[in-house]
Amino acid sequence: MHVYLTKWRMARGLRWQKAHPDPAPFARELVKGIVIGTVLAVLVAISGRMEYQDAVAQEAEARALVAEAKKMDAEEDLAMCLNGMRAWRVEDGYVRCRGAEVVR
Repeated sequence: MHVYLTKWRMARGLRWQKAHPDPAPFARELVKGIVIGTVLAVLVAISGRMEYQDAVAQEAEARALVAEAKKMDAEEDLAMCLNGMRAWRVEDGYVRCRGAEVVR
């Protein structure tokens, strides 16, 4: 049977001479594949980390803009309240500012 399989292998271009193929080329290809896979995994991890840092920076910038807008609204509300032109709706009705009093 071994002789028949050897002739069959040789006829089809599978040119190893022993009963089993040499593991060295397979091992080289396996190591090469592992190295390439590891490099790809590292590059994907680096790319993901950079995208995460960009997202965190964008979120911080958006929060800063919202905080600045709230600060401006609060300053405007205070100015309108001191001028007696501001009112807020609450559960039971309205809260209305009566303006600033001058104390002498």
